Amino acid sequence: MRCYIWGKCINGPDAHYEGGEICVFDYVEVTGISLFEMDRMLENEARVYGDKRYHILVEEYGFRRLWHDKELYAYCADYLDYGRRVDLYIEVSFAEILRLQMGYDYEEDDYDDDYVLEGGINGESEEHNGCNSDASSGEFSGKDSDYEMEEEDDDDYEDNVDQNVEWLGIENQVEEERKMIAKGKMIAAAQRDIGSDSESDVDNSDVDAAPDSESDFESLHGSGDEQCRKPPMFNPKDMHNPKIKLKQYFSNFKEFKEAVRTWNIKRGRPFKFVKHDKVKVMAKCPREGCDWYIYARKLSGEGSVQVRTFQKKHKCGFSYHNESVRSSWVAKNYCETVRENPRLDLKSFTNKVMKENKCFLSKYQGYRAKRAATKIVQGDETDHYKKLPDYINEIKRSNPGTTVIMKVVDGYCDAVTRQQKFQRLYMCFSGVKQGFLAACRPIFGLDGTFLKGPAGGVLLTAVGVDPNNGFYPIAYAATEGETKDSWMWFLTLLREDLQIERDYEWTIMSDKQKGIIQACEAVFPNCDHRFCVKHLHSNFSVAGFKGTTLRRALWKAAKATTLAKFSTKMRELAEIDIEAAKWLGTKQPIEWTRSHFRTFSKCDMLLNNICESFNSKILHAREEHIVGLMESLRHYVMTRLQQNRDMAKSKWKKLKFCPRIMKRVKKNMDMATQCFPIKSNDDDYEVGCPYGETYCVNIKERMCTCRKWDLTGIPCSHAISAIWIARKDPMDFIDQCYSVEAYLKCYANCILPVNGEHDWTHTHVTPPLPPTYGRAPGRPKKLRKKGEDEIQQKKEKGNKMSRVGQVIKCNYCGEKGHNKRSCNIRKEQLENAATEGTQATHSASQQVGSCTELFEISLNEASSQTGADTTVDNQCVNTCSGPAKTIARKGAKRTSVLSLENIVLPNQRKTKAQRSQRQNMASTEDIISSAPTPELNLHQVSNIPLPQMPYMSQPDPVQVPNFHIRDTKSCTITNITGGQSAGGSSNG
Repeated sequence: MRCYIWGKCINGPDAHYEGGEICVFDYVEVTGISLFEMDRMLENEARVYGDKRYHILVEEYGFRRLWHDKELYAYCADYLDYGRRVDLYIEVSFAEILRLQMGYDYEEDDYDDDYVLEGGINGESEEHNGCNSDASSGEFSGKDSDYEMEEEDDDDYEDNVDQNVEWLGIENQVEEERKMIAKGKMIAAAQRDIGSDSESDVDNSDVDAAPDSESDFESLHGSGDEQCRKPPMFNPKDMHNPKIKLKQYFSNFKEFKEAVRTWNIKRGRPFKFVKHDKVKVMAKCPREGCDWYIYARKLSGEGSVQVRTFQKKHKCGFSYHNESVRSSWVAKNYCETVRENPRLDLKSFTNKVMKENKCFLSKYQGYRAKRAATKIVQGDETDHYKKLPDYINEIKRSNPGTTVIMKVVDGYCDAVTRQQKFQRLYMCFSGVKQGFLAACRPIFGLDGTFLKGPAGGVLLTAVGVDPNNGFYPIAYAATEGETKDSWMWFLTLLREDLQIERDYEWTIMSDKQKGIIQACEAVFPNCDHRFCVKHLHSNFSVAGFKGTTLRRALWKAAKATTLAKFSTKMRELAEIDIEAAKWLGTKQPIEWTRSHFRTFSKCDMLLNNICESFNSKILHAREEHIVGLMESLRHYVMTRLQQNRDMAKSKWKKLKFCPRIMKRVKKNMDMATQCFPIKSNDDDYEVGCPYGETYCVNIKERMCTCRKWDLTGIPCSHAISAIWIARKDPMDFIDQCYSVEAYLKCYANCILPVNGEHDWTHTHVTPPLPPTYGRAPGRPKKLRKKGEDEIQQKKEKGNKMSRVGQVIKCNYCGEKGHNKRSCNIRKEQLENAATEGTQATHSASQQVGSCTELFEISLNEASSQTGADTTVDNQCVNTCSGPAKTIARKGAKRTSVLSLENIVLPNQRKTKAQRSQRQNMASTEDIISSAPTPELNLHQVSNIPLPQMPYMSQPDPVQVPNFHIRDTKSCTITNITGGQSAGGSSNG
């Protein structure tokens, strides 16, 4: 809504709005809009006071004034269909305010001049409605009567009738006039304050102070014509964006402090409570130079809190990093966000808070805020278990015949509260079990899935198969885990609900989870127990039999429907891997292959997909508390029953059998065209197949030697070819358990609705304590842990294939399953070699140290005798090897004392100190080499023996080469006889 204010409407050939400015209101609710509502919006948001007249610009007619609320609503409603934008042209006059405040008695002409300009059509002033003389021809008209009125009647109407009475009523008109008088006084006072403040040096226009004494406060509420309206009470619904005013009332200090915090956060300003006691609260801005503050006091005798002093504006600037934003405040204000979207991720939650409040929120603040908000929404865990007795009673009341059993821990009783501890909760609705017994086949699947709520545990489920081969939830129970005891307790209750007496006619499908096999053998000793082939293949792969070839061979054996075909497929598997065939030989064929299945259930399922499909539909429910979990499951099952029932009634009217069954029959019909039946009599036929197989069919007994018809109740391709030869319809030979009529019987019953928590009957039963089995340690897993055979291969890049699934072989030890880099044997040998090398290096270092000391003593003696530096010829020194060569070079070139730190052994890195010392030594050698060398007395050093090398331990003694000392002046070379070492080694 675009409002043109502070200008005038000019009518004429080119009607336009002269002067003023535009004020835009977004998201305006059209329903209930009125002229009074527009006055309130303009005064509160745009500070537009005074008497206002509203006009609209109509093409070919000019400006039209809106006199009534119904005209404004009609105009706004018409523009909702196109554009969704409304333009209002407003003329403002202060004539009424001047008359009320200053006693200015204006004339009618002056009043009109405040709204319209002269120079309208034909140079005459316009009428009060801002339109041309033909007002009745426009879309909106100011006439309310059914007859034509004279001009004198119009003047009387304007002078004596108040337009507001028409919608306010006579009783409310007096109160409205008082409001206008108070509003005028406030405007006059504000104008006086502005005038006085402009002349003063200090700007205190933003400081509002209420009278401190009770007498002054009571004077504001006097009786008679001078009585003013009581200041408004703060509405808690406005806490998300509060508007704090002077003299405003709050229910308590907590509400006031929360409003102050939100008010400052929304404006990006910090604050601090500097005083808070039983009587008063004061807050101020902690930044220097900012004098913002607010003061509130508790009223005696009322208990409410009133704002007494309020400095409205901060002098400090906006701050994006506002320390007033805390995780507790975010949690309280964004509870509804978490309730509407419990799976909102942390990043989206943090971005939403920062965007709406223009503040910074760290990752850890967001995490704590989201966790606190979730706790507020879900409540305490103990509170949920306190509701269980009343919830169970409400379920039984609303759905008679429903089985709801809660079991507590045996022998546990709290010493203080005398409460027992929750262990299990079983639920099976009467409508569900009636539909299952009426039309479903005697087969159901069992499975357990982890609960991810605060208490943890496992959800045990029993799921049947409906006539359309879809899953049909029967019963479920929240337990402590998948144990033999929990499964036996669950299956015992399930057997009672389903009234199973002849268990040999029933079939159970499950995986080999903990406790299921033992529990089924105890509760259903005579029933068929099938195992999911998918889980069987997972165990097959873990045993070491991997690869696509073995997987396909396993599935071919599982899908074989006859004993002969099963034997053939097992022989083919043995040819691929004899050990794999032996491993499968340890499994009972009745548990995993169709060739050994019995025909009571009319179902040839090899997978437990019915349970897996149900578990995939309740992912969100598994994260809730116990009552929320049961309610989510009830809602899902109730909705599924209703949706399937409505779908069958509306879309399957012309079908005799369910769509999935018809699709399977059509596939068999396509294959039947390739069969060659031979009639033996009216019932028996011999059917040949394109690949050489031959089967016998009896259409009266509905049997085929391929056993597909016997297992499922749906005619196979061989049976359909024989039925065609008998001139009969294959649809008449489909078992009635697949009919649409049976489907409607299955979903005819329903789960009746349940009252909310506020209407539950209190049972006076002691509620249980929360369980202690708890959740698994670590972060809760969102995805199921996949088996080794379920790992998806990475996308192939270029011409290189992925190596996922390939069996690798170690080149070091020759074993399968790892490579050379991860070989443990190689790692152990490398560690042993490193240990031995460290010990040898330490021993060699000690020997080199002792040798170095001996050589230093010899050099010192030579230096003291000659008093000059000596150098060693590189060509002669190179004849040495290993540490001997290093010692000889360093000892001959330097007269300084050598240390062990200067000797670097092989495979040893130099330290920083050694490199620095090495550079200093090099610079010293350059200085020595450039200085003049005195003459060396060769006779004094000719008898110096070389030090012995004790660390060079070899059996055969080695003669150390002679050192040649050169006279730097005469360039004459003299031999020095070296001593024998105990041994020499190039690797010493």
